[in-house]
Order: sequence, then C-alpha cells, then structure tokens
Amino acid sequence: MSTATMSDSSSSSGSSSVAASTLNPVPVSSLTPSAQSTVSAARQLFRTHFGDDSGISIGLAPGRVNLIGEHTDYNGGFVMPLAIDRHAAVVVRKNALQRWRIVSANAPTETSAVAGSASSAAPASATPASSGDVAMDSSDSTSTPAATTTPSSRPTPVEFTPEQLLLPFSQTGRHWHNYIRGVIAQFQAAGHELPCLDVAVASSVPLGGGLSSSAALEVATACALQSLLGLNLDAATRAQWCQKAEHEFAGVPCGIMDQFISSAAKDGHVMMLDCRSLQPTFIEFSDPNVSLLITNSNVKHGHDGGEYAARVRECNEAVKCLQIKWPDIKQLRDASFDQLSAVESLMSEDAFYRARHVIMENDRTKQAIDALRSRDYARLGQLLTFSHVSLKNDFEVSCEELDCLVDIALELPGVAGARMTGGGFGGCTLTLVSSSEASKVEEAIIAEYREQTGIEASCLITRPTHGAVIVQP
Repeated sequence: MSTATMSDSSSSSGSSSVAASTLNPVPVSSLTPSAQSTVSAARQLFRTHFGDDSGISIGLAPGRVNLIGEHTDYNGGFVMPLAIDRHAAVVVRKNALQRWRIVSANAPTETSAVAGSASSAAPASATPASSGDVAMDSSDSTSTPAATTTPSSRPTPVEFTPEQLLLPFSQTGRHWHNYIRGVIAQFQAAGHELPCLDVAVASSVPLGGGLSSSAALEVATACALQSLLGLNLDAATRAQWCQKAEHEFAGVPCGIMDQFISSAAKDGHVMMLDCRSLQPTFIEFSDPNVSLLITNSNVKHGHDGGEYAARVRECNEAVKCLQIKWPDIKQLRDASFDQLSAVESLMSEDAFYRARHVIMENDRTKQAIDALRSRDYARLGQLLTFSHVSLKNDFEVSCEELDCLVDIALELPGVAGARMTGGGFGGCTLTLVSSSEASKVEEAIIAEYREQTGIEASCLITRPTHGAVIVQP
C-alpha cells in the first residue's frame, strides 16, 4: 500500500485538551449500533435480577487498541491508542439492602456469594498475564470458607457487605468484580460515600484479547458512579482512579494508557499520550481510504501474572544502571540508546533488551505522529512492523500465533504493516490496510491462520471512536 493510494482530504489535528467530564447524559440514539446493543444488554440484565430499571445510572466506556507505543506507558513514555467500537456498559441503582449486588452478563457460570470473596465459580482467568484485560467467562477452583454459593446456569449476582466490598484481592483472590470494587474504593477514598448498590454489567469488548476489557469495565463503572453522585470528574482524574483500582484490587502494575484512552478518546482521532505529564495530543485519523484490522488470535498463554511484573522489574533495573552515570534519568523515556549502550555491561542481558525496546519504541511512536499527519501510511506501516519485531525479539512478549498472524498479513496486497498489540502472550494483532482490500485481507488471514494453526481467528475492522459517556436512562 503506497501513500499515493491514500486520500489527502483529511486535516490533521494537534489538539491537546481534555475537556472536563460533564454530567449531561447522551441519548442512546446517539450511540453506534454496537454501543446501543451493549447498553440494552446491561439494562435487560438489570431488570432480570433487580426488577424494573427506574432510577438507574448508566456508564459506557470503550475498549482500545494501541496503534504503536507498547510497554512504554509504565516507563513514562509515549503511546498512541485509539478507542474501538466495542464497549462495557454498567448500570447502577441504590438498593434498600445492607449489601451490594453485582452481576455480569459475561459470567454465565458465576454463582452468588455473600462473602469477602467471589464464589467457587468466579473466573481464574481474571488473573492477568499482562495488563489490559479481564476474562469474565471461565471458572475458577478458588474459594474461601466464608463463601456461600449456589450454582446457577445463568449469571447470578455476587453479593458483598460494605465491609467485604473493600477487601483487597490478597484476601479475596483475583476475580472479575475486583475491577468494579476497586473503582468503588477510589470514590470512597476521595470522600464520596456510596450507598449499597445493585450493579449490572455487559461488555462487547473481546475478553482476553488485549483490547482493554478491564479498563472499559473500570471506566464505565466510574461514569455510572459519577452520574449517581452528580460528581463532575475530569477525564484524567477518572483515568487515574481507575488505574489505581487496577493496581490495588487486581494486582496489576499497569500504566495509565488503557484507562486514559477509554476515558478521554476523541472520535476520528488517535491520541498521542505523554504518560508522564498525562498531556494528550489528538491526531486526526479519519481517512476513509485506510483501515485498521484487529485480528484476535484466540489464544492466551498462561503466565500466572508474573511475566508483566517481570518486565516492569527489568525496566527498572535498566533505569538504576543508567542512573549510576546519569543521575537525572528518572525513567527510560529520559534515556537515549547511546546512553543505554554505554552502561550495557552493568545490567543483565534481559534488562538491556527490555530497555532497548522501550527507548526505540518511544522514538517510533514520535515518528508515527509525522507519518500520520503527512498521510505517509507506508512509513506508518513500516513503524508498526518494526515495533512487532522489537516486541518479539527484545521484549519477548509475542508468541507463535501472533507471529503467524503478522507474517500472513505482511504477504497480502494492500497491507502497509502489522504488529501484535496489547500486553502480549496471545491476544490480537493490528494490521494497517487499504480500505479497498480490507475485507479480502480479513478473509485471507482467517483462512491461512486456520490452515497453519488449526485455530479460528476473529477480526474487527475499526476506526477511532469516542471515549466514555454517561448514557440517558
């Protein structure tokens, strides 16, 4: 795909403002069909379990895909995410009980538990192999003696007393509702007392695919609570609270990217986010002649949550070695490759390779801004492909299935570049493709991936969409 085939009709944007969150709910009719369907599913679930849906508050937040800038956010670097047209919807309402009731449409085998932990059927796969996703549709063998469970073939509310609601994951285990409980805890820590609520959740964000289903769930919860409280909360603060929720209640030392883009995305734009200053720059990406194809490998290799934390430790090791010679370096975003090379002998081989990826990925992300603004999609695609090679070889978070998808895509007409996206070890790839070839590329990738691996991939052609909103009940 060459730049000559791309339209130059779109103007670029350098807007860097993030407007304060308003409390003016948007009508359902203003949402995309996919978002409307998710809101409808959450409301129906609420009615099924908690009676009518009068007096409800509704939060809606999108998943995301990261165009480029992977594993740079927790190193204070630069990322370039965009929101996708897949969402989490959270419906809440005050109840007259002395307990919270939380139900998810994505947990069909879940059971009720009046306890400080989830029931014996709460999902083990909520244990993160990397940041960005929470699975809500598989089972777990973990329970605590306090749990009282009643098996059910359909989603059943998990119940908590106010005291149990705020127990840390070290006492409850890792479960999907930790993300909701964590957000509630941030509101209360900020002095916003909440009554006992009924909560219903539905999500169309693919689970375990590296598209930030967890951030969508957190931010949608925050929007619903904002609406309930009448609290005017700016998008950046909302993102920070949700990030802290993931740190404290999911045990994932994630960066700010996922929550920030879900909270503050702008329709038709990608966001270049400085993860240190939290200053976003929005760059228009609405050219109809180019599309983004997300392909889910539909594999997730288990790594017990340790691989992500290991990458964080290795990056921090590199920073400490750099500080021996350059004390002013605070994070890897402050270092150049020449500086890293000068202290290579002071650090482990793994730390050097991890740091090399981060430093070069920050540079690639900044170059991507120029490529987008000049409509140089060939260059942008090249940067995406270089990113994948670095994630595969230096950061070592790819896997055979992701490499297979990228290799297949790069051989197809109309493809400018491709890479894995998300935390890694499975999940999704992102392909930059000419819109005229997108459907053919999708079909070819699915067929060839099935032939090579025996696995059925799933695809989504997407464009940047808006961030979180409060929805009119």
